[in-house]
Amino acid sequence: PPRSTLFPYTTLFRSLIVEQMLLQIDSESYQVDSAATYAEALTFIQRHSYDMLLIDFYLDSPHTALDLMQEVRLLNLPVVVITADEDRTVFLQCFQKGAKEFLNKPVNLVEMQVRLRSVLHARNYERSLLEEIQERRRIEMQLRQQERMNRILVEAFPHLIMRFDQENTLLDYKNDPDRSEEHTSELQSQPD
Repeated sequence: PPRSTLFPYTTLFRSLIVEQMLLQIDSESYQVDSAATYAEALTFIQRHSYDMLLIDFYLDSPHTALDLMQEVRLLNLPVVVITADEDRTVFLQCFQKGAKEFLNKPVNLVEMQVRLRSVLHARNYERSLLEEIQERRRIEMQLRQQERMNRILVEAFPHLIMRFDQENTLLDYKNDPDRSEEHTSELQSQPD
């Protein structure tokens, strides 16, 4: 299935470069939305579901990628930041805010594709692990519930011999004559 990426960018010059990059990305089966402003990017993020954000560090003034990353931090979206800024502080701030990758301009398209694939691969792996954990928790809960039901059955019918499978599902049962007599005499000895 196509993967969805949002790329917020600014200025006409950047948009021409971005359009060339997006053509290359599209050939890789990515579904891409692009936003020209910070506000437009937020609107897209609120209305659509994305697998990744590819953000130019300097958005429309006064916003930067850091602002957008702060807004989307709870969505757990991987972010790749692009910038021509050589200031190491920018690089560090982006990683401190949760960026998964950082690309310097001019962007090498092959490097960008490799890094985007890597980020999406990690995202998909993380999702599959989370799904597996949720499935295991669901199964464990079902097993605990089944075990509780089985204990109730055994306590309610002590004269029965019950056989369960590995999933604690009752396979069959039969009357235990020795236990049945004990159970009957216990019931008879109890006052009404």
